Amino acid sequence: MNDLAATQARDVKDQFDNDMAASAHWLSLTGEDLKSAASLLLEEPELGLRAGDAVHIVVAHRSNCTLCTLDRVLGRACRTLGVEVVDLGLLSDV
Repeated sequence: MNDLAATQARDVKDQFDNDMAASAHWLSLTGEDLKSAASLLLEEPELGLRAGDAVHIVVAHRSNCTLCTLDRVLGRACRTLGVEVVDLGLLSDV
């Protein structure tokens, strides 16, 4: 596999930064989000969520955002919990 030259890597990073600035919507994480995620993990262990997944679900729900994922477990949990989700290929179970 060929490695990117330093200038190519900078170009890729610059393009990524430009794309993110133009289209990403950044959401703040609150202490209440973390408490809610912990509660979700404790109250719904059958969902099989990891901590980061629970945080993403809580923030998406609070912000009324659609969550996009490649993770079957996360997608299934979103549907169970009524969080709008777009499955981007269902490539992994973890």
